Amino acid sequence: MLFKYAKSMDGRLIYGLGSSKNLIINGEPFLNRVIDCGVTQFDVAPIYGAGIGEILLGKIAYKKQISVTTKMGIENWSHSKHNSISRAVAIKILAKLAGTKNFKDFSVPSLQKSFFRSVERLGDGFIEKPIFLLHEFNPIDADSSIPLAEFLKELKEENLISNYGLATTKLQHYSLPPVFPIIQTSFEYATVIAKHIKYRDSEVRAFGLFKDFSKLDALERKARIRAGRIFLDQNSLNKIVIGTRKIKHIEFAIEQLDA
Repeated sequence: MLFKYAKSMDGRLIYGLGSSKNLIINGEPFLNRVIDCGVTQFDVAPIYGAGIGEILLGKIAYKKQISVTTKMGIENWSHSKHNSISRAVAIKILAKLAGTKNFKDFSVPSLQKSFFRSVERLGDGFIEKPIFLLHEFNPIDADSSIPLAEFLKELKEENLISNYGLATTKLQHYSLPPVFPIIQTSFEYATVIAKHIKYRDSEVRAFGLFKDFSKLDALERKARIRAGRIFLDQNSLNKIVIGTRKIKHIEFAIEQLDA
């Protein structure tokens, strides 16, 4: 029944793997349950579990028909190449014990290295090339975003990625030229961007709609679902990223957004 709903949503729901704890504890069985719900698009990043998210999706991709979006620009303190879950877990634990923090680097050489590390962890079992987003990149002016957009555009033209964009918790400059085909941001900002005529040809992805969903009462849940439907109806390109760790909330999202 649920798979029917996901199919009618036409791939407009993406599951986000932001919880390192969930990845380490539940791992592949949990992701298989997400797929069983009918969700086949996933959002991840190199820092999610120090690479665990990318590695897990790479393993599943050889068995399931799924696609993936990953990111670049934020690195773990240890950014050596590895595609071992045990090594990734060790890196994550050591980083926590040492109190180290992730760091940002949007220079093209750093992005190139990040790209190849992610490609190694993800493998080539997906139904299409990965999508890459600049992670927490907030351009302060148009000139700062164009060189990076050109770098990603070249990767697409060389058929190394299927598409590109940026992912950030908030966007402060709605008037910037839409040089990124995909914009992923919090639901609050995504709804504003999706209304802007400059972004009518952009794929706007919203996350946070199901944040703290278990703490909301019935009326608050209905209000969020209604807002989600309006957002999806604004543009056929719009998508919603679900980051909940509860399968029942994923099932609820699929059923209610399609109702």
